[in-house]
Order: sequence, then structure tokens, then C-alpha cells
Amino acid sequence: MKKFLSFQTDGTIIEEHTKNVIFKEIDYKYEFCYKCIYKNEYYIVLTNINNINIKNISIIPFLENNINGVIYILKVNDFQDYRIKSLTENSYSKIFNSSKEYFDYSSDDFNPDTCDKLKNC
Repeated sequence: MKKFLSFQTDGTIIEEHTKNVIFKEIDYKYEFCYKCIYKNEYYIVLTNINNINIKNISIIPFLENNINGVIYILKVNDFQDYRIKSLTENSYSKIFNSSKEYFDYSSDDFNPDTCDKLKNC
């Protein structure tokens, strides 16, 4: 069984399972299907208009943050074969954490002896 993720409106992430090997829209009961490529990986995003009044607070790096209702994300090999690949919460967190920029500061960056009045260090 392949895994995919369900993002609940309160931000909770649930790992779901599917017996399907190939993604077909007719196998899923959702009205909107988005195809996204992010960091050379292919994702299918499913949402449903039935929960239009409930905003989803989940942060997904490759989607806008104004999606309402539950969001389902499946990972596929490409947009030709649509073979489903497992997407776990752990693998998703690696994608999410790598999308943020981190800055490495040395202790000299905050030392007033090495900085001028314009904060040029």
C-alpha cells in the first residue's frame, strides 16, 4: 500500500493509505485536482468545495495558503504514468524544512567592537 498525506483544517497531518498503484481522478471523490512540481518531484493535490467555509491552516510550501477544507497530497512518479509513490509525514517534513532559508551568523556579527554605526560588520 502506498501512503499519502491528509492535511486537516486544524493543521493536523494524517498518513493515509491507498491500494491504488496508478492515480486516477475517478478513484477519488474530490472536486479540485491540482498538479504541482516542487523540487523536481510531482504532486497531486486534491481538495473539495464542500468545506468552503473552513479555512485550512496547514502550510504547504508549494501551495497558496488560501485553500479551504481538507487537503490531500499524493506523490507520483510523473504526470504521464501517474504511478503513486509513498509520501510520509517524515518525508514531507524534509521537503518543508529544506524550503526555509537559514542564515549562519558568527559571534562577531553581534560584537559591537567589530561593527560600525551603520551595522556593517
